Amino acid sequence: MIVRVTRGSGMTGLVQYLAGPGKRNEHADPHLVAGDGAVMAWWDDTELNRPAAARIGAHLDGARRASGTEVSGGHVWHASLALPAGDGQLTDQTWAAITTGFVDAMGFSDTGGRAGCRWAAVRHGVSAGGNDHVHVVVSLVREDGTKADTWRDYARASTAAQELEARHGLTVIESRQLGRGSVGVTGAEHNKAARLGLPEPARATLARTMRAAAAASKDEAGFVGAVRDAGLLIRPRYAAGGTAAVVGYSVAARPATAGEPVVWFGGGRLDRDLTLPRLREAWPAAGQQDAVGVWAGRTDRSEDPAPAAAAGVGRVGGAAAPGPVGEWGSADFPLPLPLPVVDPEWAATREVLDGLRRQGRAREVGDTAGWVRSARDTAGLFAAMSARVEGAVPGALARTSDQLARVGQHRAAQHRSWARTGGAGGDGVARAARYLMRSTAGESGEDRARREREIELLQALMAMAGAVGAALEATADARQARAVLATVTRDLADTYAEELTAAGARAYAQMHATLDQRRATRPAPTSAPGRSSGYRPTPPPPTQSRGRGR
Repeated sequence: MIVRVTRGSGMTGLVQYLAGPGKRNEHADPHLVAGDGAVMAWWDDTELNRPAAARIGAHLDGARRASGTEVSGGHVWHASLALPAGDGQLTDQTWAAITTGFVDAMGFSDTGGRAGCRWAAVRHGVSAGGNDHVHVVVSLVREDGTKADTWRDYARASTAAQELEARHGLTVIESRQLGRGSVGVTGAEHNKAARLGLPEPARATLARTMRAAAAASKDEAGFVGAVRDAGLLIRPRYAAGGTAAVVGYSVAARPATAGEPVVWFGGGRLDRDLTLPRLREAWPAAGQQDAVGVWAGRTDRSEDPAPAAAAGVGRVGGAAAPGPVGEWGSADFPLPLPLPVVDPEWAATREVLDGLRRQGRAREVGDTAGWVRSARDTAGLFAAMSARVEGAVPGALARTSDQLARVGQHRAAQHRSWARTGGAGGDGVARAARYLMRSTAGESGEDRARREREIELLQALMAMAGAVGAALEATADARQARAVLATVTRDLADTYAEELTAAGARAYAQMHATLDQRRATRPAPTSAPGRSSGYRPTPPPPTQSRGRGR
C-alpha cells in the first residue's frame, strides 16, 4: 500500500476538492467510506456534492474553531492510501476497515484513552494511473482542544501501512519491506518541468549526473572536481564551529538566464545513496582532509589517470552461480568477440567490466550487500554513459541507471555494514566510469570501430544489469526485478537493436522469451491469509456495483 502524507490549513477546501471532479475530471462518485462517529451518523455513502462537502469540512474543523487551538505547520492532516496499479479494487467495507485501523494506529482516534480527532475517509474511484485509493482527512485538534501528536508521522504512517498490508492480505510494497526506495519526485516538480519544456524534473537530472560523477571518482577531491567539470554548482556544508571539516554538500544546476534563481539540493534530497557519508564509503578516508581545500575552491584538482591496469580487476574467478543469475553471467551468454585492441583505455575498461561480471557469477543470490553494491556501481556506469550518449535528453541508458539506483537504496541502519571494501570495485569502477564519460562523445558516430567498441561495453553493462535483476527475481524483490529486467530485455535491447551484435541480439531476445515464459508458468497467487472477502483481484466492469454491501 502506497502512503503519501501532507499537511495544510484549509479543511473545507480540501474536502470540497476530494468531492469535486478533480484536476482532470478523474474523480468518479465521491463518497465517504469511514470517519468519526458523528460524521458517519450524519452522512452515509451517497455521492457527495459541494454543499455536503462544505458541511463535512465544517464539522471536521469544529473542535479547532471552538477551542481556538492553533497548530504549527497546519491543522489539516491528509493521507492518501493507494494500492499498486493492477491490484484491482477493494470494497468499501474493506477500505473502511483499513482506514479505521490506520487512524487508530496513528493515534488520532479515542482508542488510546485520549479524546479523538475528527476525521473522514473519502473514496472517489481509481487514480489516473489505475490505483484504487482512499483519502484520509484528519483535524489535528482533538475534541478536548489538545493537539494530536505528529512526531515522526511519516515513519509511523509507513509502519501502520505495513501492518495493514499483512492484516488484510494486500500486496506488500517491497521497497518498504526491504528498506529500499528512491527519494520521490513530486507532482509539482513534474509540472514545472512540463511548463519549462524539460524532458524530466531538474532533481532527477541532477541525481543522475551526481551518480555518474561519484562513480567516476576514486576519492573525494576527484568527486568535487568531476561535479564542477559537469557544469554544476556545488558547495560544502561545514561542521559547526569552522571550516575544517566538511559534513555535507548542496548542488545546483547553473541558471540558464541571468537573474534566474539558483535552486540548491542537498545530497539527501537527490537520493539516499548520494549523501556525503554514503559516498565516502567508496573512497579512502585519508582523502577527506585533503579534499577540504578543493571544496573551498582553493585548488582545481583533477584526477590523474588511473594506473594502466587496476590491481585485481578482471581476475575474480568462480563458476557460474546456479539458477537465474547464471543465465546472465555464464560463459554461455554471448558477448561480442574482442576487436583488435587499438585503445588501451578501452581494453582496461573492458577488463574492469568483465571482472565485475565474473564477480557477479561467483556471488551468492542471498548476498544482499554484494548485490546492492553491484547495483550502485552499475547504475553509476550507466549514468556515465548516458551523460555522453544521451546528453540532456534521457533515454534507455538513463532509465536503466535510474532503475538500478532504486535497487541500491537502503536504510542507513542496514547500510552501515555494507560499504564497498575495494577489490574489483573501487578504483576500477572509477576508471571505467571516466572512460565511458569521455569515450562516447559526439564524434564516435564518425568512427565505426570506435562505435563498435562502445557497443561492446554497453553489452557488458547490460549483462551486469541483467545479473542484478535476476538476483532480485530469485529473492522477495520481484517487483524491482521486473523493472530492472524490463529495461534490459526490452528498453535497452530495443533501443540498440540495430547495433548489438547478432549473437547479442539473439541472446537478449531469448532471455526476454525465457523471462516471459517463467512468469507465465508460475502458479497464480492464492488468497493471502487474512485477506478480506471483499477483495477483487481485477477492477469490476462499469456495469457492476461498487460492492458497498448496502
